[in-house]
Amino acid sequence: ADAAQAEAPQPSAGPLSAAIAAVAAGLGSSSPSRPSPAAAAAARAAASLSGQLRKGSLELLLANGDTWHACTVVLDEEHFWYSLPPSSESGSVGGGMASVALCDCDKVCAATGDDRRQFHISSKGELLTLRAKKESEQDAWVLAVVKQAALIKEREILMQADRILSNMEFKKSSQQCECAASFLRLPGVLGGPARARQLFLDFAVGEHAAAASAAAAAATAAAPAGGGSSASGAPGVGDAILWPAGLAMEELLASLPLGCPAAAHDATVAKALASRNGCRSGAVGAAEVADIRVEVDGIGSGNFADGTATLQAAWAFAAGPLFDRFWEFPDVQCRLCQIAAGIA
Repeated sequence: ADAAQAEAPQPSAGPLSAAIAAVAAGLGSSSPSRPSPAAAAAARAAASLSGQLRKGSLELLLANGDTWHACTVVLDEEHFWYSLPPSSESGSVGGGMASVALCDCDKVCAATGDDRRQFHISSKGELLTLRAKKESEQDAWVLAVVKQAALIKEREILMQADRILSNMEFKKSSQQCECAASFLRLPGVLGGPARARQLFLDFAVGEHAAAASAAAAAATAAAPAGGGSSASGAPGVGDAILWPAGLAMEELLASLPLGCPAAAHDATVAKALASRNGCRSGAVGAAEVADIRVEVDGIGSGNFADGTATLQAAWAFAAGPLFDRFWEFPDVQCRLCQIAAGIA
């Protein structure tokens, strides 16, 4: 059994197990003066795992400008930490830790005086002066802080740019969704982009021509006496919309501006007139409104004075059965979505 146990494969030690074993070896060593290289490597690994990029001892120049305080410093991903002097004269009470946010660092540089071991960290108008034990250690600290501060600032710039782009995309997508939602009603199609309005006008013209052809085919099929055939059974009649009798295409087109209530329509016309005259307010006369209707709607003012009931009936047909049929076609839906998205 012992032989079998000895021959059994042992699980491979991972990085954490190796670090623990190295620390244990260092603690159990008979030499108390210096830890073994394995223990030192394990300590560095533990510091890295805890978010510490660099740790050591430096001297901090106090506010009086003459006294140096031996402190412990830690550089992590976002802060430079340093220990404060004791808060009592006897030194029995520790001063705690303070930090400098790397994103707020204005400048990190070596001192210009005779002592090349010193370096400065400037943040929000405050200057922090530190001193290393030797010049090479000072260079290492300056390089580490400068490099990490640059990475943090670059990350902040990228995050800010990402937020700006996200806000722009959100506003754009919101506008596109509002435009697409407005296409669910005929006034939204007519008041939207010119391509959407033209799409409906072309559809209406095509449906009028198809209805006329279907009516002619129905009349031809019903001509033989005793044939017993009906208009609905004629070829192609079922595919065309039932166009109201006596409704001309010109009347349908003239009725389209009536999609808004009269007051709202007059307000829109008045706004256009005010924009043309270079003014934002003021009374607009009826004659001026009638004149600009010709420009805005492309129809004469007489169409509103005469035959209003006919135009209202034409609008009811356009906004009801004709628009419902307009939305039945997948090609129309796809085209409107492309117009709303700005890719058509």
